[in-house]
Amino acid sequence: MNYYLIAIINSNQSFIYSFAGYLPVGLVVKVPLRSVIKDGIVISQTKKPTAYKTKDILSVTEYYIDKKEFQIAQFIASYYFCDLPQSLSIFVPCKGGAKEFKLQNKINKPMLTKAQVRALKGLKHSPISLLFGVTGSGKTEVYISYIYEILMQNKTALVLMPEISLTPQIEKRLQNFFGDIVGVWHSKLTKAQKRKFLQKLNEGKIGLVVGARSALFLPLQNLGLIVVDEEHDDSYKSSQKPRYHARDMAIYKANLLKIPIVLASATPSLSSYVKFHTVKLSSSYIQTQKSYQFIKGDEFDEYLLHKLLANKENQSIIFIPTRGNFKYLKCTSCGKFIKCPFCSVGMSLHRKKNAMVCHYCHFTQPIPQRCPNCQELSLISKRMGTAEVMRRLEPYRQINAKQFDTDTISTNKKLKALLESFESGETNVLVGTQMLSKGHDYPNVTLSIILGIDFLLSQADYRAREKTMGLFLQIAGRCGRNKNATVITQTANKDFFLRYKDDYEAFLQDEIEFRKQLYPPFKTLAKLLFSDKDAKKAEDRMEAVVEKLQKVDVEIVGYGANLIEKIANRYRYNILLRADSKQQMLNVIAMVQDGGFEVDMDCIHFD
Repeated sequence: MNYYLIAIINSNQSFIYSFAGYLPVGLVVKVPLRSVIKDGIVISQTKKPTAYKTKDILSVTEYYIDKKEFQIAQFIASYYFCDLPQSLSIFVPCKGGAKEFKLQNKINKPMLTKAQVRALKGLKHSPISLLFGVTGSGKTEVYISYIYEILMQNKTALVLMPEISLTPQIEKRLQNFFGDIVGVWHSKLTKAQKRKFLQKLNEGKIGLVVGARSALFLPLQNLGLIVVDEEHDDSYKSSQKPRYHARDMAIYKANLLKIPIVLASATPSLSSYVKFHTVKLSSSYIQTQKSYQFIKGDEFDEYLLHKLLANKENQSIIFIPTRGNFKYLKCTSCGKFIKCPFCSVGMSLHRKKNAMVCHYCHFTQPIPQRCPNCQELSLISKRMGTAEVMRRLEPYRQINAKQFDTDTISTNKKLKALLESFESGETNVLVGTQMLSKGHDYPNVTLSIILGIDFLLSQADYRAREKTMGLFLQIAGRCGRNKNATVITQTANKDFFLRYKDDYEAFLQDEIEFRKQLYPPFKTLAKLLFSDKDAKKAEDRMEAVVEKLQKVDVEIVGYGANLIEKIANRYRYNILLRADSKQQMLNVIAMVQDGGFEVDMDCIHFD
């Protein structure tokens, strides 16, 4: 009898089971766990345990995690400090006997300009390249041409997008060139859609996959190229275990497979700009004029309404960083905000639901008439949101506006319908949050209105300037693709935006000076996360680890309660660490890891 350590899929547990025959590492098996039959993955062969009696493996499946994918899972578990069963659970196993992709039908490639041809050649000079092109410069056509060359070699390709809101447009463009060998993968697909996709993949009928970060862990045979579009986007970083960064894991996978990878963005992250070979596209494919206006204020006012109405023959987009009608309700008598009882954050006002909603734990309560703290009738709304702008546009029939945020776009079907409505011209105004900036191509937009961007600039985050400037340029870049356009930005920081509006690379060069000696990519950051329903227990665990860290070679940048101290009735504390190298950070954390905290390696969120 042989004994095997089996990782239970979709858990953090592994157990030893017995089986008469030999089982290779990575094989998917069926095992009993209490009264339920679970899928498990063979981690290793091991000795018979003496402390307890093992159960038998019930059956062996035809699915497996291949050696390279298993190696990636091991790296994720060690680097991001999670259990191997957790990292293995994000992989989709390969089916035994799956066919390799073979190109059967004719495919097409874009016609490139001279600048784009030079860019394509430049990408081939390094296994890792950053395609840095201004909005509208034709980055997509360049990497589509690269994909064409890979497919012609009967190899497969993978295009990662930061969010599913991007996939309908890029899917359509890719299908125009490559037909039905394009497959889409993301979390909003139904089980039936996922089964159909995997069946086609295993039959060798999919040569190009486009999807969100989970697509990185699909069993693509003979992979020849990875493209990470909008590589700067924070959505690539998982906020729960395993807390991996999909861009970084795509680079790791490409290195492991010895294949090229392209990172593409109009506003690349400073990290990628500093680290990797850069290929630039400096001018838009279609030359148009864009004027910029900077105004003061903090809400959608009569001036902006007038500008919107004057642009009714064309299309407009309105960016605002807040969902709902208003971010907060505040009492003018006592100065208190209406807070979630389970989270230390203000609740957002949603008029359509007639409710206050917590955007962290989703707790909902009726809109109060009186302040819960002082009982006065003196509640006022603060920080306008998308729903409130929509409400103010309702009386104007010449405007057909649609809301573009996670409150309204809850399914892939709704997303496609909204984008088709805007593309056809039926909708002439989009009002949305950061989803507006995610690389969509809106050829007829001639007015971009940007509200509330100073709030992002003032956040307690060493990347606040980078994220704000990137967002500003991305939203500004959504207009003026085919026609002259205007960008109106509500800000008290006019000089900051004026300085870099036409030269993001100059911003990156200045940001390098700010980051040196302090922040990534020149230093490594990690957060140790402590949470408990009892605040004292969480704080005590944190203090005990701080005491250990003070005796080792690492810089403690700070520690204490999180900016948002409580979420879902759990109190949150953290320690922020800085080290000269990743290996130094990994060694230090391994020394103090006692199972009482989570690790956010290469952390990018500070709330």
